[in-house]
Amino acid sequence: MSFWYIFFILLIALLCILPVLKKCSQEILVISVTIVVILISGLRNNIGSDFQTYMLLYDTFSKGTEVGAEIELSFQYLSHLLGMMDFKYQTIFVIYSSIIIGGMYLGYKSYFGDFYVGIMLGMMLYFTYNSTGGFWWGMNCIRQAAAMSVVFAGARFLYENRVKYFLLSVLVASFLHYSALVSLPAVFLKNCNLNRKYVIITLFCSLFVTYIGLSKTFVMYGIEIMTSVIGKYEAAVLLVTAGDKSFSYMSFVYVFMYLFSFYMVKQGKDNYKIIFNLSTVFIIMRILTSFSLGGPSIQYILHRFEVYYLPFFFIHVCLGLLNFSRRFKPFFGGWVITMLFIAILAFLTLETIASVGGEETILIEPRYPGENIKYDYNIDLF
Repeated sequence: MSFWYIFFILLIALLCILPVLKKCSQEILVISVTIVVILISGLRNNIGSDFQTYMLLYDTFSKGTEVGAEIELSFQYLSHLLGMMDFKYQTIFVIYSSIIIGGMYLGYKSYFGDFYVGIMLGMMLYFTYNSTGGFWWGMNCIRQAAAMSVVFAGARFLYENRVKYFLLSVLVASFLHYSALVSLPAVFLKNCNLNRKYVIITLFCSLFVTYIGLSKTFVMYGIEIMTSVIGKYEAAVLLVTAGDKSFSYMSFVYVFMYLFSFYMVKQGKDNYKIIFNLSTVFIIMRILTSFSLGGPSIQYILHRFEVYYLPFFFIHVCLGLLNFSRRFKPFFGGWVITMLFIAILAFLTLETIASVGGEETILIEPRYPGENIKYDYNIDLF
């Protein structure tokens, strides 16, 4: 655990001093952090519940063996190509980590431009998000995490109203993971003029129907239909039993973050409407699937569809935190409070990492005991 404590402490310290640096120094620092995190993620050894699975899949596909696994052809062909060049399995983690972390950086840069404080703040929200779609999750579900980052990087075409290119980015992402097609409605959502009053009403109605268990009924019915149509996740659905609680309390944290930014950002630049719309879609989807079910597999499925809208939620929260900090004179006073908030998120993430590793600590859902969390590296790529 000591590695992860140092990891988050250093990231928070760098983010804290970033506003006082010159623009060129900010750029160097943010790019350097991105590269270092890519290496940390890509060279990890045996971290993540899916690490062994991908290692075995790579060994299979690198030899040109075709199996009936539900794995996209992009992964199979890439593994076979790397195998022909005598690369070892660790290379696949480096490549996917580069896509995941690099795509997140490009996605933030496409919105914030040269405002590196905003880019770094967004990256920190991603690193400290302790649920499906965050950094830790990205070291497990590498294919979908890569697809999410490609869609987010391609969002620049939404901002520029170049819809065809955004659709192309979604298509590319779907080759990494089929679920990327869930992001297609963003093309239509970007132009919607959501009434802020109705948004709040919808949000609290979603909380209510989820709390009383109604959303569980509808969501599970929808999952059963989809699994019968696309032929995936049937085994996970069969594992569903009654959950031990009706609502995931961490969702209250995300609702608070959304409402905070909702209040702090009344209007933004031209592209803010897109951010607001897509972050609203995320929080509603998050609420409606924030219930407990038996069987660990199904917990991943519940939140796999919302992750493509998660980065826009991060930008929305970024804008709220930045506006909050600017209300203080000097700015650094508000920035310190913002850093305390990021530190709290980092602490919750550390608690989650500890809990999935089976350590005695506060247990935060989802919990999968026995997962390896001790950081070890492997630089044997050839």
